[in-house]
Amino acid sequence: MRKLWAGLFLSMLLLPSFVLPLQAEEPPKLGDCPAGFDHWHRVGEAMDGDHKHVGSDLDLNGDGWLCGKHVGPNGSIHVHVDNNVPWK
Repeated sequence: MRKLWAGLFLSMLLLPSFVLPLQAEEPPKLGDCPAGFDHWHRVGEAMDGDHKHVGSDLDLNGDGWLCGKHVGPNGSIHVHVDNNVPWK
């Protein structure tokens, strides 16, 4: 019985060394941002902090990305739109 427990313990110790780390790949962007929208947000990304988020959070082209623009005093308002502008 002691050998069984030792074997289980050893296998549990070695198990993490055999698991390869998974890297989440970003989905491809299917469209560009409108002029003046200079940064990207993932749909559903936590959008909190000391600023307000306005605009649309609808992902019209289904690629998982939104475009963002900082406006207002000190960039305290973030405007979001979908990235549905054709690539140049």
